[in-house]
Amino acid sequence: MKTVFTSTLLFVCLFFLQAQNPQKITIESGGYDREYLLYLPSSYSSGKTSGLIVCLHGFNRTMEDFFNTYPIAPVADLLNLVVLAPQALPEQDPGVINESKKLDTWGIKIPLDAAWGCGLRVKATLLGATLLDEELNKGVDDVGFINRIISETTGKYAINPANCFIFGTSMGGFMSYQYSMYHGTGLAGLISVCGSMGTAIRNTGNTINVPVCDFHSITDEVVPYGGTLNYDLGLFNASVSICRPKDEVIRFWVNKNFTNPNPKEENINYYPSTNNITVKKYTYSPLASRSEVIHYQINGATHDYYLNKDKGDCMDYNEEVIRFIRSHLRSPGTGFEPVITESVVIAPNPVTNRCTVYKTKQTVNGIKIYDMTGKLKGVYLSGEGKTEIDLSGYPYGVYLLNYNGKTFKIIKK
Repeated sequence: MKTVFTSTLLFVCLFFLQAQNPQKITIESGGYDREYLLYLPSSYSSGKTSGLIVCLHGFNRTMEDFFNTYPIAPVADLLNLVVLAPQALPEQDPGVINESKKLDTWGIKIPLDAAWGCGLRVKATLLGATLLDEELNKGVDDVGFINRIISETTGKYAINPANCFIFGTSMGGFMSYQYSMYHGTGLAGLISVCGSMGTAIRNTGNTINVPVCDFHSITDEVVPYGGTLNYDLGLFNASVSICRPKDEVIRFWVNKNFTNPNPKEENINYYPSTNNITVKKYTYSPLASRSEVIHYQINGATHDYYLNKDKGDCMDYNEEVIRFIRSHLRSPGTGFEPVITESVVIAPNPVTNRCTVYKTKQTVNGIKIYDMTGKLKGVYLSGEGKTEIDLSGYPYGVYLLNYNGKTFKIIKK
């Protein structure tokens, strides 16, 4: 009877722990009580090495964003990534809080419920007079907080620390860039969606080598592509500077990573678009052992709009994030080979109906086509010299072509 009771209790405890996914954790860091969410992917096992992705929410948002607004769980499950989603603190400086309240009288509202200490300095001017010039949460060591939870998590779970990515949206993108100024070389990749670099960002002289994937819309009304927002106040105009212009940010990382300053430019049309949102992709290829910089320049999207193929967009944010992570895993452990672009030639690509894979040989395994979720869609016998692939029955989208142990991106339009 005692054995049955013990087994039942153990089952209940295990069920309860699994139900708490993500699990909320509270620690003390830098003199503050800090919170974060820990998510274990469905494929997680203590006997199988995982990767890690740190997800940083936007200004006045919450750590739950990445499980609600920007669902990261399916990406984590697919790539076997443990997720950390920390929570930013409210503004801690009473002077900044009082100064921001003065802007309310001019119709410029800056709520301060959650702000990262990321070097984001807000400067508001009216008729040449400065109304506000303050750095948000400048006394909060968020770099130390994030670094601590990364260290503790990689020490506790089966995670390869070489496969640690940081992913920020909006102000979380600012924080991703600030964290990377201190610990970027220890990251496998940095992803920023509608974020930028603050004008007060620190440690920019540090030696860094980290792959960068940056998404930003030139029509972003919250984090301006050019760095400054303009407000029409009737008889007067006010301007609010919050970040570096995006072209300056990209140049900074191109120079920091020693990448090729002449990018490959692509018009992205992975899916038939039903709106007027367009995307240009700029890829700055790495030189020697350095890291690439990728910038997706979006036109027509608002700040909070998250591109999704099911909404009629020409590109899907999550698919691009998955592709970036897959192609920058530093060592085995997650079950995916890096996406590379050598050895064979695929033409045409994008594909309308049929394409040819050149430089192939007859192999036992042939050529396999997967969708972006990792589901096998088709197998083709490879021929000597070239292989014809028929994709006429495939839906529009991005696929992965696997041949001879290597993976290539292929687009069906």
